[in-house]
Amino acid sequence: MDKISPADYKHLKKQYEAEVANIMKEEEQLTIPSVDYDLMAEVEREINERMIISKNKKGGQK
Repeated sequence: MDKISPADYKHLKKQYEAEVANIMKEEEQLTIPSVDYDLMAEVEREINERMIISKNKKGGQK
């Protein structure tokens, strides 16, 4: 229909692509859960300690 010039089309296309890229980056950041690595390490240590205690108790009952 030739309502806008090819140069205007290219300019608008680049502008909209940049906007979409920014929106996608923002959405990606919202969906990535933040992980508390210190808390995860503490939980792992506790689990390992309890497993060792449990194994020792079972080993002493034989």
